[in-house]
Amino acid sequence: MSLSSALSAAVNGLDIASRRASIVASNVSNADRPGYARRDLAVEPISIHAPGLKATVQRQRDAGSLAVLRDATAGAAGAGIGSAFWSDIVSAIGEPDAPNSLSGRINAFEISLTDAVAQPGSPNRLAVLAEAANDVVGKINEISGEIQQSRQNAEDQIVNEVASLNADLKAVADLNGAISSAVAGGAEYAALEDRRDALLSKISESLEIKVLQRDFGAVALVSKGGSILLDGKPAEITFTPVVEVTPDRTLGAGLNGLLVNGRDVPIQSGTGSVGGGRLAAFFETRDNDAVLAQAELDALADDLVRRFSDPATDPTLLPGDTGLFQDPLGGTPGAASRLELNPLINPKDPATHFRLRDGLNATAPDFAAPVGNLSRMIDALARRQIPADPVLGSGANSFQGLAAARLSNASSAASRAEGQRFDAESILATAREHDSESGVDVDEEMRRLIEIEQQYAAAARVVQAVDEMMERLTRF
Repeated sequence: MSLSSALSAAVNGLDIASRRASIVASNVSNADRPGYARRDLAVEPISIHAPGLKATVQRQRDAGSLAVLRDATAGAAGAGIGSAFWSDIVSAIGEPDAPNSLSGRINAFEISLTDAVAQPGSPNRLAVLAEAANDVVGKINEISGEIQQSRQNAEDQIVNEVASLNADLKAVADLNGAISSAVAGGAEYAALEDRRDALLSKISESLEIKVLQRDFGAVALVSKGGSILLDGKPAEITFTPVVEVTPDRTLGAGLNGLLVNGRDVPIQSGTGSVGGGRLAAFFETRDNDAVLAQAELDALADDLVRRFSDPATDPTLLPGDTGLFQDPLGGTPGAASRLELNPLINPKDPATHFRLRDGLNATAPDFAAPVGNLSRMIDALARRQIPADPVLGSGANSFQGLAAARLSNASSAASRAEGQRFDAESILATAREHDSESGVDVDEEMRRLIEIEQQYAAAARVVQAVDEMMERLTRF
């Protein structure tokens, strides 16, 4: 080997060692940065006909563990939304021993009935009874409002998710173009891939995606069910929200689904579905979980109306009359939100309270103050009967029993959802730990730095030796 060749090789060695040291420093300083992938320097000859070496910065990321991490991210993001919904419904219904819970309000109504039976001529006890009945109505209205607010929030969040998805898909497409240009031009692009990975992680919170490699470093994105979200150019995801989500509106009947490039796609399963993350979870809340909770509450409200519209409860009622509790529209979706006291009873007008005792169609108070309808109303609440709506079950039950079953059902759903959330977050934690193993190991990087220092020193000694030899040769 000639002195010039030896010097050239040594200088290349110094340059490569210097670049490797810089890469190690970058790895260590970014070890905790989300989305950062460890770098390494790949060195290969320029060609068999030309001297010198070509060094390329390469990202070291396990594609398999990254795919698992993205799936786990989608699962955890979606599970958290379902858990939060059912937890809110349980809180809205309230624990049985809480005075402002549904069971607590029904208990207070029953107690006020018992007190009124003991002193049927007491205006004060009739006034308390009127307020207690109104409190039952208010609580059922309140729970219905919480359910519908959850549906409205889900609708609003779907709008946000779709807007964010479209923006992120466009950003990934732009990065694809920048990376492809860098690959074609021989420029470094690891930082661009970091930014793209961070965007893909963000997208995977909204829906489950599969990442497919394309030429020149670009990637394509496909949804869980096979809808193409990005391949060259991003898909257009559209969603048309309604002004207000009401109990009578459901998917396909007043509420809209999701379109990908103008084509209606299923949410959770089926060809082209886009499930697996927050987006699907919001649709699940709006179209399934909250609809079920509303249907049960509507059926409970309807059962209350039926019990008190029975002539056995109030013999003064004429055919078609409603009793103490009424739904102006009668049994359509949203009965719980419309439930009200019969206008013949005004909790704030003592002149109307006698009708609680004497009957809604009574024209004047019975000054003999018999127990009248008061005991019949107690019987109406306690009577075990089969609900008209099978959503409340097929077994006979009292009204308090039906109300308690609503809390039990919501609590069971909340428990299942919380279990799913816990499992999903455990899977996510495991996936993160596994993915981190392919990340930056600071101890290993420091070991590599020592090796690089040794390589640099060796190359420097060669340069020094060549310099000394050149100096000796030039003396003569």
